[in-house]
Parts: sequence; C-alpha cells; structure tokens
Amino acid sequence: MPILRDTLIAALYIFILPITHFVPNLCSERNSEMSITRYKDPIPEGVSVFTTLAEAAKIQLANPAASLYPFNDGHYIKDPDGTVIAVAADEICEELDHRIAELDAKIAAGELTD
Repeated sequence: MPILRDTLIAALYIFILPITHFVPNLCSERNSEMSITRYKDPIPEGVSVFTTLAEAAKIQLANPAASLYPFNDGHYIKDPDGTVIAVAADEICEELDHRIAELDAKIAAGELTD
C-alpha cells in the first residue's frame, strides 16, 4: 500500500492542486509575514517559501522531477538528488496535512485500490 499512497499523494500535488497561469516568480522569498515555525530543524538558507497551493503547483510544473512530501514537521519540495527547492509556510502545511489525511482515510477504508 505505501506505493499506492505515494502515487496518490504525487497525483494530489501534480494534478489536483489548482494550477494558474505561469509567472516567473514561482514562490515568495522569506519575509516576516510568513510563518515557518512548525519546522523542527532549520530550513536551508536561501530556500523559498510557498504560501498557496497554486504556488506549489507552479513549482511542481517548473521542476517535474521534484517531489513534495511531508518532512521535518512541514512539507518540502525536493529534487531527486535531495536538493531543497522550496518549503511550505505553516498555513499551507495545514491544508496539505488535511489532504494527505483524507487520502490515508480513503486508502484505509478500501475506497482507493491499485
């Protein structure tokens, strides 16, 4: 079942997230208004923070090999080599946590199968 769950989570990030028009600024630079307090370990210097699902979708489109997944009590977008591309602000982490929990519940209930 882990492979199915991972596939469904990847589909959530790639296909279900709202996709808006592409703009050069894929996500915001860190600023004082963004909360990133839920991360246990420091976020790498210079990494951008996304604050909306639309920004996450744009980053995913610009980095098709990258994956967004729960990590360090938040959500990271990383390249396959482990390079951190962006992290989610606390507020969007809550939405991502909720969507993953919904997927887990559907898998547990047998609503989603291979």
